[in-house]
Amino acid sequence: MKEITGVLKTLGSGSTRHGNVGSSFVKYNTIEIGDTLLQKVVSSQSLNDFVERGLGKEVTLFLNKNMLIGVKLPDGKIYFWKRSFWRKSIRIIWYF
Repeated sequence: MKEITGVLKTLGSGSTRHGNVGSSFVKYNTIEIGDTLLQKVVSSQSLNDFVERGLGKEVTLFLNKNMLIGVKLPDGKIYFWKRSFWRKSIRIIWYF
């Protein structure tokens, strides 16, 4: 997991896609944080609501490759995208 801290300057144009079982995803063309420019970043719509709160403020973004999976806001609160790995967990439990 990669962490990038800085002032969140830009959330470039994003498109929303609706997935299975009511899940929605946002794909940002660009995100500018500090001196770093990120391109083609995907996140959940629900996490996007919290990321937008950080515009113009110093935040920490947590990334897994091109997926934005968490954000730490200036008040110290951390919000994460919780993905379901239920099937994989069952498989691991089954073998042990």
